[in-house]
Amino acid sequence: MIERPCQARDHEPLTCGGTILRGKTVEEDFDRRSCIGKRDVVQQVVLARCHRDESLRAYPLAHLAGRAEEPILVSLGHAIGPSEGRARPAEVASERRGDRSGQGERAGARDNPVEPHGFPNTREAWIRFFLPEANTFPAMAGNTLEYGIAAPGYRLPAATHVGKVKLQVSDLSQSLAYYRDLLGLRVLEQDAGSAALGAVGRDDALIELHERRDAKAVPRKGLLGLYHFAILLPDLASLGRLLVHLAQHGVQPGMSDHLVSEALYLQDPDNLGIEVYADRPRSSWRHESGQLVMTTIPLDVGAVAAAGGGQPWQGMPAGTTIGHMHLHVGDIERAESFYHAALGLDKVVWSYPGALFLSAGGYHHHLGTNTWARGAPSASDDDTRLLEWELVVPTSSDVDAAAASLTSASYAVVRHDEGLVVKDPWGTQLRVTSQ
Repeated sequence: MIERPCQARDHEPLTCGGTILRGKTVEEDFDRRSCIGKRDVVQQVVLARCHRDESLRAYPLAHLAGRAEEPILVSLGHAIGPSEGRARPAEVASERRGDRSGQGERAGARDNPVEPHGFPNTREAWIRFFLPEANTFPAMAGNTLEYGIAAPGYRLPAATHVGKVKLQVSDLSQSLAYYRDLLGLRVLEQDAGSAALGAVGRDDALIELHERRDAKAVPRKGLLGLYHFAILLPDLASLGRLLVHLAQHGVQPGMSDHLVSEALYLQDPDNLGIEVYADRPRSSWRHESGQLVMTTIPLDVGAVAAAGGGQPWQGMPAGTTIGHMHLHVGDIERAESFYHAALGLDKVVWSYPGALFLSAGGYHHHLGTNTWARGAPSASDDDTRLLEWELVVPTSSDVDAAAASLTSASYAVVRHDEGLVVKDPWGTQLRVTSQ
């Protein structure tokens, strides 16, 4: 297997998750919105992790799915073309969902975990490919969540969760067409310059859009601040229906399996990052050496699409929440000092290259931070950006305790009747409020 480091600006070498297998280097002029390289420079098979949307992409052309005229996003044996609403089997064998042992693979696959073109052909083979030690990880039946590093002083309550997200957009009508008409969020309130959106059957807002007509779209490299906000769906069936719905509308999302969850990645009209995902049961999560095991491997697209049961997407269902936030920061140590030591989130994953994941209550992460936009400026009032995100704690006493911890660490806290507001070292605003 030939391995060559990917030179595209949105990618990093294998040690940081990206590589090219049996292919030539992709030129730097990458389409950032879809992370698809120019068709005429992708040779044979290209595999690379895109740090803009965290997905691991395979780009086989002529010999995979037989449609060399289109770049096809391939994940563990299936591809969805830009105008199709169903998964198509490719030449990579796919493991059946629910048969993690590999017994459901086609004849001979267990004896040959890597196909002739260089790709592992099962989900577990992908794990061994990128995490050779992962095949020693316990399955964690009866998991007691004995992983992570607790905040050294004040610790946020286990019931803490992410609340509302406020975004600055350049064109409210354009953004509503995306969030309402494509993604299926329901408009709860709207005026000339703003709108509040939520899930079907919910009266509380998940996202607020605030228009600034002269705001600039997020540049290719990104800005310090929002990397993506993540919409958590209540079940895999909902994710499968959304996947098919996007394919029917010609939208090709990033697609990744993170072991703890399965996810799609999108960019809105202002290039603001969005993840939509479904969690796996906590009993299936793995840990090693005190860390929760999370990675980025190809999504089993066919199984996810099939989980939708052939039912149409009817909008973000009841039970949809904002599951986590992921931020570009300038320095991991300073991010740890603010979010872990002062705010009180536990560290959950800290060995992922250039990133730190934190949470309360043993969740895989309520917050991800990364330095993948290092050198970029912080988002400003002139940019489309994250205006504010929210952490919700159980009681007002918890807000008081968080305020005291942040203040003692010399961060400027502004108190409001509904909670506190504080900015991280790069100006990203966080509101902590009670239920």
